[in-house]
Amino acid sequence: MTRKKLILPVLICTLAFMFFSCSSRLGYGVLLWSIEDPQIESGTVLPVFVRSNIEKRWVVGLPESDTANKNYKFEISLYHLEFAGNKKQAQQRSEEFAPYARLYAENLQDRLPVREHPDNGSRYVYRLRLGEIIKILEFVEEGVDPIGTTGDPLEGEWYKVMTSDGVIGYCFSYRLRIFDENNWYAGIEYTAQADLLAEIENSLPVPESAQSIASRRENQYMNVYYQGPVYSSSNYGRLTLATTGAFTWTGFELLVPHIIPSDSNGTGLIRTTLGISADLSKEYDGVFTFEFNNARSYNTVNFLYGLDSQGLRLEVISDSCIERGTVVSREEDPAVFYLFIN
Repeated sequence: MTRKKLILPVLICTLAFMFFSCSSRLGYGVLLWSIEDPQIESGTVLPVFVRSNIEKRWVVGLPESDTANKNYKFEISLYHLEFAGNKKQAQQRSEEFAPYARLYAENLQDRLPVREHPDNGSRYVYRLRLGEIIKILEFVEEGVDPIGTTGDPLEGEWYKVMTSDGVIGYCFSYRLRIFDENNWYAGIEYTAQADLLAEIENSLPVPESAQSIASRRENQYMNVYYQGPVYSSSNYGRLTLATTGAFTWTGFELLVPHIIPSDSNGTGLIRTTLGISADLSKEYDGVFTFEFNNARSYNTVNFLYGLDSQGLRLEVISDSCIERGTVVSREEDPAVFYLFIN
């Protein structure tokens, strides 16, 4: 068979491979370098469908929050996305990368070296052009400071960086202009790592105190109480709430024993000690933990809850869905039921 006759079958096989590969997801990755079309900021978690080592490209989708364009796919450089694995791993990596996600640097010295290690005696892996932009990946706490012509250490710090074509190494900041990409046109730059760290710290959200969290969750419970305080269903019984968090539940036989313990007398206390992840908060208001009195087999049941003008939606959550006091996922086949306002 001649070379010309081979071209069409190879092309058809390649296109078929791309089509079927794009229909299934490999996992998730974190964008390391912002892109303009479509406009997505560095640090964003993206679904990944295809990796091409030959073309050095990823085929990715838009952030899953963009539900209107969930089928849209596009290509980006292999170097500009870090594949993390599953969604949870990617979100964790995104959180770790968040302090550096917007940070870039402009080179102020022609042929400035990017080195293999944070040491001026280490071999260089790349030489930067004057004005070249590089991506800051992280700070380096330990490194060997370069010595200037006077014999004194130069002012600055080591950074782990990446060039636009994917070379990763270490660069000393003495000849770099570090900037936040959102403030590029505002002319804001950082001459020392302390200034940069202070700016990052000031831009991060202030953690909510434990007392504030407890107060907010108590207020959410009171909202459910005031809109009720009695909720009922012909199938799942009658739930009556008290301002103290105490509850009385009658007529719940259909929920025994797979949800409510069979030896429970239907009374107990509702606690609001568990939190809810940002993703789940789009569908639910919070988490109620029902502690049943006189139950010997098990006495606590966790429910995601959602309150609307008609009543209360409850979804059972097992311990496997909880991490560090926060509900982070749902059951594969969740038990969900609805109690109407009386």
